[in-house]
Amino acid sequence: MKKIILLLLISFSFKSFASENVLTIGDENVSLKEFENIFFKNNDLESFTKEYLDEYMELFINFKLKVKEASLEAKHHEICIQSIKLLITILFSCTYP
Repeated sequence: MKKIILLLLISFSFKSFASENVLTIGDENVSLKEFENIFFKNNDLESFTKEYLDEYMELFINFKLKVKEASLEAKHHEICIQSIKLLITILFSCTYP
């Protein structure tokens, strides 16, 4: 029962600071509410330790960094495709003697 009350108190404390950013990765801010939603979605623990929360935060940061890197690679890939299409258009529009 004490664990449930403690969890509820922590949850209410988090909600009062939900608009605060817990971390920033590049230009993306991660709010406490977003982190809390993802944490509790992936963990149905009644209690957890600070060490577990720190480990989860590290995994969360690594995940966000990988998503950001993949997004940048996708943008780079799209720019390359557009450049190739432009070159093909230019080559086919040229007239040769």
